[in-house]
Amino acid sequence: MKSLILIAVLLSSSPSFAVEVEYTVSKTHGLYVFVETIAENGHRSKTLRAYFENSKFNTKKNRKKLARFRELKGHLYKGYNYSGYPIARRMGIDADKAFVAQSGYAQSLKDFQSRVKNLIPIPVEKEFFELLAYFKPIYEKLIWEENFSRLTAYKEKIEKVVSKKKLNTMFDQAKTFYGATWPDDMKFRIGLYPIPAAIGHSSAESIGSFESVGVLLGDEDVASTFAVIFHELCHSLYGAQDAKMQEKFEKWFSDSSSPYATQTYMNINEGLATAIGNGWAFYAAVGELDDGSWYNFPYTDVFAKAIYQDVNVYLGKGRRIDKRFIRSVIKTFSKTLPDSIYEYDNLMNRILLLTNKKINPRDVDREIRKHFRLQSVKSGNKISNQKSINLIKSLFRTAVFVTTKETFSDIEPLTEHISLFKDNQRLLAENKESSFIFSALDKKGRPFIHINLRESSHLPEVIKKLKALGKIEQEKKIHLL
Repeated sequence: MKSLILIAVLLSSSPSFAVEVEYTVSKTHGLYVFVETIAENGHRSKTLRAYFENSKFNTKKNRKKLARFRELKGHLYKGYNYSGYPIARRMGIDADKAFVAQSGYAQSLKDFQSRVKNLIPIPVEKEFFELLAYFKPIYEKLIWEENFSRLTAYKEKIEKVVSKKKLNTMFDQAKTFYGATWPDDMKFRIGLYPIPAAIGHSSAESIGSFESVGVLLGDEDVASTFAVIFHELCHSLYGAQDAKMQEKFEKWFSDSSSPYATQTYMNINEGLATAIGNGWAFYAAVGELDDGSWYNFPYTDVFAKAIYQDVNVYLGKGRRIDKRFIRSVIKTFSKTLPDSIYEYDNLMNRILLLTNKKINPRDVDREIRKHFRLQSVKSGNKISNQKSINLIKSLFRTAVFVTTKETFSDIEPLTEHISLFKDNQRLLAENKESSFIFSALDKKGRPFIHINLRESSHLPEVIKKLKALGKIEQEKKIHLL
């Protein structure tokens, strides 16, 4: 287990903090995460999924029901953005995240359903919760009944360990560094769910003031626990910057002339959380830096370690992130990861995915995840409408377009808005009958990938080819298949 104790240290051990933390052991939350996990949610615990797949419950009938759950869950990838914030920060909430959070507050499946009513169509909601009810006895027999007492004991152990720690100022230091606005009376709720293994892959997810935490039962690594939970807390603080701070923050990147500014911004949220949580907080807990990996994505790991000293200085002096800091981390990124702006393993980590009505973005998403660590995706099925064009211009992430030879014309309006496509219009048009990969950076270092398919069935082959190519070739923008 790598994800629990530090929040309680920060929020419970000092009378000066009005912020409270509440741990919960909830069957409803555990059930929901379990079904999400075994239905192949990419960011959930691989260990928990394997536990199901190796059990007697992994039957043809149950796999069919999970496939249907996956289809219905497609209705949850809609939401709304908070107005007045930079588009690139994606401030808002999807129904998907709302479901996760509300499952952590629900007392039962019936209560859970009442909390999310009208977020999805009523017929979809009905079938969705019928499937959860179907898997409930499976979850109880396979996971819950054997592990509930162990999870409860672990929760109690955390509370005993927390009372001995003295890290009272760290939350305020991190809050100041981010320039975050976090009300002292806003309570954190941490929803714990069991993963029946001593070692393996766990996951934690921060959704505002709610955190979903998978507990690898038997893990006693308190220092790493400190690091990971503070890491997740940093994501909450990053999201708690007010609109003015977020606008300044983004402008410091967009004003930079460095071709590495875009990639640095794409990696800054995870990089800062790792440098602070897995570096600074870990050091505070044990008196030395972790000499192993800080994060399970090499680009983030290298970046976080490289900016650690700058972060440590700012935290130690009680300074807020400023333009000078951003200039420094962009320079550090360019020196430490010079080839990363061309490498697909990095570029495919955070993407804007735009397709058309003949190609389901979820199908492309699943295919990409077979070959790349896709951490964040914003998707849509219209390439050249005004909303998509605004996203392309505003989001600091790799723009991936997928067309077929029949829908190739969908890409043509982009020539009026993106110089890279205008400059290569003839090259693309000459090959529209073929399956190809076109990839390049624009003058600001923003990455673009256009995948065209002669047949929709060619998608797996093309994504596999993208992986094999490894990186953008500056002298050869297009590869035919």
